[in-house]
Amino acid sequence: NGVTVDPAVLKLMQRILAPRSMAHSHQDLIPSGRTQWAIREIPANELVLKIPREYLIWDLDALRDEWIQEQSLLDARLTTTMTTTTTTTTSEESVLSSKPLESYVFLAIHLVRLLQRVRDPPLGALRIDPVMQVYLRVLPTFPDFQRFHPIF
Repeated sequence: NGVTVDPAVLKLMQRILAPRSMAHSHQDLIPSGRTQWAIREIPANELVLKIPREYLIWDLDALRDEWIQEQSLLDARLTTTMTTTTTTTTSEESVLSSKPLESYVFLAIHLVRLLQRVRDPPLGALRIDPVMQVYLRVLPTFPDFQRFHPIF
């Protein structure tokens, strides 16, 4: 039928969607490249895809990362300077603003650290679940990202 699956993604799906992992993939859902396609309409309220929590990486996991906490990154602030102009005068005023980092920043740091551990075994790949190691290797690289993301 012309469907091709990225070999790394196929390996990941076969391991994650194995019966031992309590995962589920709807019978009408097929992988294509790095995504999933429904080959026919899937009725409302049907389970489409279920992936066990241990194979999901959320910003909450990053916030719980001991290294992020030890480095005091949770206290990091984004400081910006805004220039404002008042309408009653022609003067400009600079206002210094400081706000906490968004959670996606911590998620990015957490993912980079996980990837480093997988790619450099002395850093601890042995402590990472083998399925998670496959998942991390499947994540797009920056050159992959440049090929499909609209900002490039």
